[in-house]
Amino acid sequence: MAQDLMKLQSGSDIIGVTLEGVSGMAVDLTEEVAGRIGGAFSYWLGFKVVKNPFDLRICVGNDGRLSAEELKSGLLKGITMFGAEAYDAGLASTPAMFMSTALPQMDFDGAIMITAGNQPWNMNGFKFFSREGGLNEEDVTDILKLAQKYVFVGEYYEDRPANAQQMCSAYLRQRLSLGLRSVPGGLRGMHIVVDAGNGAGGFFAKEVLEPMGADISGSLYLEPDGKYPNHQPDPEDPAVIAAVGKAVADNKADLGLIFDADVDRVAVIGPDGSKLPTDACSALEESLAAEGCPGGAFLAVQIVINAAQLKQQGKDITSLTE
Repeated sequence: MAQDLMKLQSGSDIIGVTLEGVSGMAVDLTEEVAGRIGGAFSYWLGFKVVKNPFDLRICVGNDGRLSAEELKSGLLKGITMFGAEAYDAGLASTPAMFMSTALPQMDFDGAIMITAGNQPWNMNGFKFFSREGGLNEEDVTDILKLAQKYVFVGEYYEDRPANAQQMCSAYLRQRLSLGLRSVPGGLRGMHIVVDAGNGAGGFFAKEVLEPMGADISGSLYLEPDGKYPNHQPDPEDPAVIAAVGKAVADNKADLGLIFDADVDRVAVIGPDGSKLPTDACSALEESLAAEGCPGGAFLAVQIVINAAQLKQQGKDITSLTE
């Protein structure tokens, strides 16, 4: 019996089991399935933007999950099978995939992020972007219906690298620079602890905060590791929040940031070691949504700007979202 690909849909994402090793969980997202989905996305996107598939440019990135390379191989082959140009961004974040379609310097027609957020290590999946932003649930349903019809015969793709993550980091530094223009010294004097949970978020500490002058000592698990040996990259996990709160207090840091695996969600820890309530960030998230920006790294940039401004003014940083 043919596999029912519709079962892979999870809202506006695709999520499946990619690795054996967990009792009761059978593999249902393979390189072959990824190839069918990549081809279907190319076909769908061509109609969406009214372009011949041969004129489409699609960027694919991944977080550090163990099955990422196999799935990426399938996606790149499937995209190429349908005539579009497929580009490999390598290890990247969801914000970077969004920016690959939004930044005129990159100008991709579409992008796919290989990630499963805070799902277990044996699972993986896809998030999709066009120049209008993230695809919605109906769009993903249409793509899976198309993929259901196809047979994957892709055997080849030309290796085209894309520097999406580097461009995203540069853009975030630019946002920081603009936001800190009234703060003498910028982030010099700011101490920020980042917990990336061995996901893709280590770049935020190393490529965004540190080059802008921030002290990132005391940061945790910045190196990607798809086994997540220390803890799941989950910003809502009380144990993770407590550990980062302790790291902030121990290092006398101004702020703590906890990212999920693909950097589209973040939790913020105040200087007293406690997590800011979710609703405290809602106004900032709504403002970013109006710009078309996903949360995560973009929200973290604005939080850092607000914190630096308050510290420069001698005010309590715990009020940074008010």
